[in-house]
Amino acid sequence: MSYTYMVTSSVNVDGAVDMESKAAAVGGVICGDQGEWLFGFCHSLGSCSVVNVELWAILEEFRHAWRMKFNRVDVETDCRDIVISVTGNVISSFGNTLISKIHGVLRKDWEVVICHISRGANVVADLLARHLLGQSPREELHFCALMWCQALLTTDLQNVVGVG
Repeated sequence: MSYTYMVTSSVNVDGAVDMESKAAAVGGVICGDQGEWLFGFCHSLGSCSVVNVELWAILEEFRHAWRMKFNRVDVETDCRDIVISVTGNVISSFGNTLISKIHGVLRKDWEVVICHISRGANVVADLLARHLLGQSPREELHFCALMWCQALLTTDLQNVVGVG
């Protein structure tokens, strides 16, 4: 039996890079339409540039959302340059194969919106990315909100809608 979920809320992603060691990690969270936690992840990547880690964050979130059979994904990131590069019709000056991979994912049979948000509305994704920063490459999947995440999700939502 096949099933499909409809996501009508935000999917937040972020990347983090330690500028000295170049150690990189990505994190993301998928929330329901009331801001409730559905799924989160963090993945340490090893050494990576700032641009590439932001692109990897988007690719990782796509991978998880596709496996979970979502047919609509609204991706929010705090990296404006990446949004411009990914949503444009040409590969930017980054000249990056990761952008080409993202464009391939965008051609799948689903609806995807990628938009820029403030850093204040992306705290949970940022902290998930930093959770594994500097550790050997590995991935953690979180089907329940980590204790410190639930209150921060409310703060992220308030920063998006301008409440509070």
